[in-house]
Amino acid sequence: MLFARDSKIVSVIQDEKGRRLISEISDVALRGRLARSANFFRVTRSGRTECAPPLEVVGDLLALSPLEWQFPKLAGVVESPVLRPDGTILDKPGYDAVTGIYYAPAQSFQLPPVPNYPTPEELRASMDLLTSVIEDFP
Repeated sequence: MLFARDSKIVSVIQDEKGRRLISEISDVALRGRLARSANFFRVTRSGRTECAPPLEVVGDLLALSPLEWQFPKLAGVVESPVLRPDGTILDKPGYDAVTGIYYAPAQSFQLPPVPNYPTPEELRASMDLLTSVIEDFP
């Protein structure tokens, strides 16, 4: 998936350690994506032959303004759940259109279910857990 970030076309890639990173799309990478997304042909005297996307097309796409790309805006990548401005929890892996955040938890990360409307007992247990984490903090 391609995104717009800081007036550049970017994607979320996985590095050799399995972490997700934001990577700017080069002209070569964009040409490859175009080749995998559509069929390009050149018309010759002997007919139509397949070809790679023309460099002019790649350059034209890169020269467009970010608004013309119509790619979703990418604010960042996180590895743990976060609170959205409306107070809901972003806990579904992948791109979140509401915040522009790409949530990519580590493969070993296990999030227990978090209820949208916790019971008084669940609230008390959460507060007890939070208090136990910070109780010795000066």
